[in-house]
Amino acid sequence: MPCGGSVQKLGAAFGIHIVNGFALPKNGRPEIFSKDRETLLSNSITTGSGKEIDSIMCWGGTGFIVPTTARIISLLNEEYDIYLPNDANQIKRPIPDNIPRLSGKGFANGAYLQFGKGRIVVFGDGAPFSAQLHGIKSEKRGMNHPAAKQNAQFLLNIVHWLDQ
Repeated sequence: MPCGGSVQKLGAAFGIHIVNGFALPKNGRPEIFSKDRETLLSNSITTGSGKEIDSIMCWGGTGFIVPTTARIISLLNEEYDIYLPNDANQIKRPIPDNIPRLSGKGFANGAYLQFGKGRIVVFGDGAPFSAQLHGIKSEKRGMNHPAAKQNAQFLLNIVHWLDQ
C-alpha cells in the first residue's frame, strides 16, 4: 500500500487480483519463505536451472489471488495478516488494532504464468530483487542481507524461466 493499488489494473488484465495492503507476519520477525515451512513451493522456478532454492527473504509486500493457470512460488499463511490502512504511515510497530486486516491464508506472495506467447512473474515485494541500505544505520536489505543467501540465485532462476 500504495504499491499494490498502483498495479491492481495491470494485474487484473492477467487475472491476478492484488490487494492494496501490507502483508506482514504477525510475530514481526524477518520474512523467510521456505520449503521447510511450506511457504516456498517446488516448481519450475525454485528448482529450475539445476539450482534449487530452499528459501528466500522478503520485507513486506502484499498478497494476491491468481488464476488457476498460474503456479504459486510463495504463499502467505495463517501467520500473516494483510493490513489495509488508509495511509501507509499508519503501518508501524506495534500495528494499531484499529487498522482493518485480512488473514494472509490463501493469498499468494509470488506466482508465475504463461500468457499467450509470453511469460509473467508477479511478486508481492520488490525488495528481494534489489540490494538496499535502509535507514540511518544503513541496514542491509534485499540480496545483500546475510539471511538472503539464495535471493540472487532465485532472481537468476526467474530470469532463466522468463527467457525460455
